[in-house]
Amino acid sequence: MSYHLSKNTRQFLLSLPVLLGCLLLCSCSTQRPPRTLLLSSTAESTWSGKINLTIETDPKQSFATEFDLQGAPQEGAMQFYTSLGTTIASAQWNSLGAELVRGNESGAGNTANNSLHFNSLQDLSQRYMGASLPVEMIFEWANGGNPQAPKGWIISQSAAPSDLKEMGELRAIRQQPLPRVELRVWLKRTTD
Repeated sequence: MSYHLSKNTRQFLLSLPVLLGCLLLCSCSTQRPPRTLLLSSTAESTWSGKINLTIETDPKQSFATEFDLQGAPQEGAMQFYTSLGTTIASAQWNSLGAELVRGNESGAGNTANNSLHFNSLQDLSQRYMGASLPVEMIFEWANGGNPQAPKGWIISQSAAPSDLKEMGELRAIRQQPLPRVELRVWLKRTTD
């Protein structure tokens, strides 16, 4: 008994090993690069997580990324990653302002062309995420405190991470000024 396969079916079966090989290689590349300490942080001030920001404009804008976070509202550092682990950017801030280093140059020595300076972390987030983020509220929550929403914001859910293995979730909504903004943050403490 002989089977006759259509030309499309034969091509698919012949290409299947190549497709599976590509999928296997892609899965190997999903490892995030080792976390670079940009500050001399302690384990109590170091987190990893995800952020999702939705801005109710027309059309709706959305920003989502994975991140590593170190420090405090006054001085800190953050690295942003794609879901495949590629570094998108890194940011550092202190009393003198905030600096954003974009792309694969993040953390590298030659950053002059990819580095942007802002007066504050809020200015940086407004420019690149479309909304000024409530940084103090996020850090208060991350440290297990009872966060207070700044003017115009409400906290709709707050479950802080209680230990190093648990992921916490914060949901907050900015109602004023318009446009409406929804912020969701998931994070957990990390150790080196």
